[in-house]
Amino acid sequence: MSEEVKKHVFKPSPPIPSDSNPYHGDELDRKDSGENLIKFISTLDTPAVMALVSDWGGGKTTFLNMLEADLHSKNYNTLSYNAWENDYQDDPFVTLLGEIGSLRNQKSSNSKLANKNWGNVKNSAISI
Repeated sequence: MSEEVKKHVFKPSPPIPSDSNPYHGDELDRKDSGENLIKFISTLDTPAVMALVSDWGGGKTTFLNMLEADLHSKNYNTLSYNAWENDYQDDPFVTLLGEIGSLRNQKSSNSKLANKNWGNVKNSAISI
């Protein structure tokens, strides 16, 4: 196989972000976009939904991993949920609820308010 063909067949591994250097190895220079998005997020008073749209292989997952590491470095709590990785349940809400429960257990299991709210979430889920 020629070097020209190899260049197009084998993709390099995506950069692996860390909380200490979230955008390390980012050849697409997404740091400014991530920092601007964090500034926007920090102004929100209510929950919000955002969409990240790009073609397959466009770097969405890599950007989200970098953004999550950046948010962690700024003491934000995050929840990562990959619908493709959790596509083994008939009802995706079950796995999402499990991920929320895991985050709750990691971050705030000793908080009375967190325990009360988690109970409300579980009760609401049962009624759905």
